[in-house]
Amino acid sequence: MTGAECAHEPNPAVSELVEREVQLAELRALLARSAQLGNQTVVVRGPVATGKTALIHEFVGHCAAAGTSVLTANGSLAEQSCPQALVRQLLDDLAAPDDLGEPGGTDEAGCPAPLRTGEVLHRALLERLSSGPLVVCVDDLHFADDESLQNLLYVQRRLFTSPILFLFGVAEHLRTRLTEFDAELTRRTRIHSVDVGALSRAGVAAMVRRCAGEDFPDDRLAALHQASGGNPLLLKGLLKDLASGTASGTVHNAAANAVTAVDNAVTAVGNAVGTTLNTALNTALNTAFDTVPSTGAATGVTTGVTTGHRGFRDAVAVCLYRGGSGLREVARALALLGDRPDRSLVPSLVLAPAEEVDRSMTALAAAGIVEASGAYRTSSARAAVLETMEPSAVSALHARIAELFYEKGFDRDAIARHLVSAAEPVRPWAVEVLIEAAEEALAAGELDQAAEYMELASRAEVDERTRARSLGLLVRIKWHTNPRAAASYLTPLRDALLAGYLGDRDAGRLAGYLLWHGRAKEAAGVVEWMESVRAGRTPAGQDALKATRQWMRFLHPRRETPATERGKGHEPDATGDLRLHAFTALVSVLAGGVGADCSSAEFVLQSTELVSHVDESVFAALLALVYADRLDRAEHWCESLLGHARRHNLTTLSAIALAVSADIALRRGRLPVAERRASEALALLSDRGWGVVIAYPQSILIAATSGLGRYPEAAEHLRRPLPAGTFDTAFGLGYLHARGLYALRTERYFAALEDFQRCGRLMREWGLDRAVIAPWRLGAGMVHAALGRTAEAKALFEEQSRRRRGEPGAVRGVSLRLLARVSKPDSRNGLLRESVDLLEKSEHALELALSLAELSNERYARGDTKQAQQGAQRALDIADDCGAQDDVRRVLAEGYRFDLAGLLGEEQAPVPPELSNAEGRVAALAAAGMTNRQIGTRLHLSTSTVEQHLTRVYRKLRVTRRSELARLLWPDRTETA
Repeated sequence: MTGAECAHEPNPAVSELVEREVQLAELRALLARSAQLGNQTVVVRGPVATGKTALIHEFVGHCAAAGTSVLTANGSLAEQSCPQALVRQLLDDLAAPDDLGEPGGTDEAGCPAPLRTGEVLHRALLERLSSGPLVVCVDDLHFADDESLQNLLYVQRRLFTSPILFLFGVAEHLRTRLTEFDAELTRRTRIHSVDVGALSRAGVAAMVRRCAGEDFPDDRLAALHQASGGNPLLLKGLLKDLASGTASGTVHNAAANAVTAVDNAVTAVGNAVGTTLNTALNTALNTAFDTVPSTGAATGVTTGVTTGHRGFRDAVAVCLYRGGSGLREVARALALLGDRPDRSLVPSLVLAPAEEVDRSMTALAAAGIVEASGAYRTSSARAAVLETMEPSAVSALHARIAELFYEKGFDRDAIARHLVSAAEPVRPWAVEVLIEAAEEALAAGELDQAAEYMELASRAEVDERTRARSLGLLVRIKWHTNPRAAASYLTPLRDALLAGYLGDRDAGRLAGYLLWHGRAKEAAGVVEWMESVRAGRTPAGQDALKATRQWMRFLHPRRETPATERGKGHEPDATGDLRLHAFTALVSVLAGGVGADCSSAEFVLQSTELVSHVDESVFAALLALVYADRLDRAEHWCESLLGHARRHNLTTLSAIALAVSADIALRRGRLPVAERRASEALALLSDRGWGVVIAYPQSILIAATSGLGRYPEAAEHLRRPLPAGTFDTAFGLGYLHARGLYALRTERYFAALEDFQRCGRLMREWGLDRAVIAPWRLGAGMVHAALGRTAEAKALFEEQSRRRRGEPGAVRGVSLRLLARVSKPDSRNGLLRESVDLLEKSEHALELALSLAELSNERYARGDTKQAQQGAQRALDIADDCGAQDDVRRVLAEGYRFDLAGLLGEEQAPVPPELSNAEGRVAALAAAGMTNRQIGTRLHLSTSTVEQHLTRVYRKLRVTRRSELARLLWPDRTETA
């Protein structure tokens, strides 16, 4: 199908064209006029591929049916340089002698040399006219060779009174090539014009309904009109795609038949396709429209039809070919200029006059390929145009666009995108553009785009200083998504720094990268370089040096720092380096404890969205809040930063926020949450991407899984290898502590003690002896208690409880609970009450639940059953909220309590109301089958006291033996037995 044809079986009485009735009537009238008045010339003109050829074919069919002789020829771009190519087609149709040149004579192009062509054609036409009126149809006259055009004029002049109709098909935008031809022609005859344009919306509806049925939805017709622009050839492509997209079986076969019939209609043959055509095509159209919403925009968006398939794209390619080379070049330039092309740039891009470009753009709009603005109507049309280009041509045009954009002062990002697409070596001006565009993209969170810009810039032939600047920015960009990828650039970046091509801030960042990856010696070398050039440097340089020292002091405390700097705090200026603010806050907390000022940390976190390099700064600021036991603020910022990081694809920041959030959950006792978030953090970066910092989330994961009693999983995590030098870092301390806890819980006491003692030794050596980092004394004390070394355990617990300065109250609360376990009975109640009071004021929920459970046991032992029961219930509720009830249940079960059966999910004997609490406890245990001695041991009573209680129980309940007591208290159980 070409033009406005449909794929039905032709009916001789009904034209298969749509909205072409007026044009056909004009042609028929001119044919009759030529028979009466002599030579008539008519030009069928219109945009490319809008149905001119289809109209000519329909008219030719009419002539044949009327008995009028017809000659046909077609101009061709491929034969435009071959003399007489078009005339030869007419002579072949006339069966005229092949006498167009001397024997063997050819020109440089290999075409026959012209000789007496006009005379030969004239004689042949006269001979045919002797049999009656004649129609000479020449389609695509704008592609005719110059010699053939001259010969057509020759015969026109000599057949002025003959009954002949000359019918020429011309693309409107290419008619300027025929200016001389038109001028000469109009000297002797009047030219009639028949205009053929795009189909209206009603025309599209009529054409589609002929193919798909009368019930085709109106709203979907609008989308088809939008996608095709009323161009019949594009509409044909859409219908072919929709029909070929049906599923299988009968519908599939019908759709295939529809496609075949559509193609056959091009030559007006018209094959029958069966009665299922309408149903099949309608089904295909409905399927496509149901899956793709109609939007219809003027900026090249999809329009609700599947314009991405081959039929539509091939149709666009045919339009370009028929439109000529000038139109193709303009279409390609518009395709690369994007959704809002600047029309003024196109002449410079295609090296053509503005008037010619305007004609081509008008033709593209008339053909339904672009909007009047130059933007493509559909993305698939744009893609089809780009498919017609060789890669080298695409690259060259992108490079030219980038240069023009630069000359015009366009946005840096727009220039950079074309530079990247050009994939050519860039010149120095382009490197500056790429750097600026990358910084803008980094700030906007477009990291992949920023990396692409800098990778291109880093390959340019530029001076060493510019190369170092490019490399530094590339590392910053890659660090946000993949620290492992950034690591490969650190050595050349260090070399550039030592050669003097980078500044202080770049040096500070480089030291941070090296420390992250455990390359502490190289980081120390960078710090030494910064120190050596300190004199005469700016305040910003001094801030960078101080910040780097402080981060090194925390992350790699084993690495020596100048004695004058150790332990000193530097108050950063309010407008200073954010890294200095963050690292100062962390060092201040570690030095001053929970009372330290955290305003610098809050300042850093509030400024996160305003800066492009935040990972280390944010990490340090979050750790400062965690170590200051301000878990609510730390959690708030973790959630905020995680949202920010996900919006801007900041993978490294997401991993950091998740790891710190996992740490907070672990400290609060929310072990399932801690495990999940630590796992998510580890999954975001590779092990090598985490560097030595991997010990931080890994230690949380080990502590959480072992705390949940999933020891095989914890052991598997422990088998995960760590980078060399991990235990020289602060995060190695947490790992040692987590590993010690796992060993303690799995009763590998000496291994646990070794880890706790090693952890404590390193913390003291490095001046980081803070329980908020790792409470090693408590861990070691628990090991000694498990080994029966009560004195050693008590000494460690007391030492930790006395370290109040700078330590959170929760640490002392835990210390007192553990101390109560190894203290005399008369002091336990006071210790546990104080432990609960301290933990009530903290956010460490699971530790509070454990202290409540211990206090409940103590109250029960003292006979305060009601308070014990209430405390136990609260402990279990808190532990349930944490998702970690097992430890609390275990503590409660250690109290040998009869009244826990319901709380722990176990069956409990009902106690008759006439019994006292003490009598009820003894009666329940006796009914359960325990001996007097066992009851005494369980309830801390003497055997005689147990006997006295049982005597009163028997009397009150009127029983004489234990079996009767059991039947009374457990009637269901005894009946079943």
